[in-house]
Amino acid sequence: MNRGFISLISWCILLLVVTVQVHAQPPPLPDPDWQDWRSPPGMEFRGQMGKGNPLELLRIWKMTEFLELDEDQAIRFFPALQRHRQEIQAVDSATIALSRKIIERIDGEEVTRQQVNQWRQEFLTYHQEKLRQEQNFLESLPKYMSPKQQAKYLIFERRFQQTLIDLIEKRGRLQNSRSEN
Repeated sequence: MNRGFISLISWCILLLVVTVQVHAQPPPLPDPDWQDWRSPPGMEFRGQMGKGNPLELLRIWKMTEFLELDEDQAIRFFPALQRHRQEIQAVDSATIALSRKIIERIDGEEVTRQQVNQWRQEFLTYHQEKLRQEQNFLESLPKYMSPKQQAKYLIFERRFQQTLIDLIEKRGRLQNSRSEN
């Protein structure tokens, strides 16, 4: 097939996924009496690593296309990427648990300088662990891809996110212009 045609199909599917995400039913509204600075009920952190997640599937597809991974590279690289993301998610979960612990403590009683110092150190430890894992993963990339593909990987995530943001903003402008007419 023509590469331009495949790219056109890819963007159409991307637009379809983004449209579905935008029009998905909103989460339940918080209790009207809710007057707290924490996350509203039903809006807590949720990981996006679930299988079958359309956005994650799209990310993998676009990454494969952008990095120009062949089948052998993809078979070796994506399991390593999944393990890396699970490791990062474990650190994120620990950070979230610490945040919840701090919120409970703040709501319940006075906070001492010693407690704050301890929490700060825990946050820094989690942050350092996340950086260490990221560094190890980036250093392992030569096992899976060429130097050019490694360079593309370094910019992929930001580029992918910006593409999604641009599509959502464009969709919002289209909806606004329709409602004004």
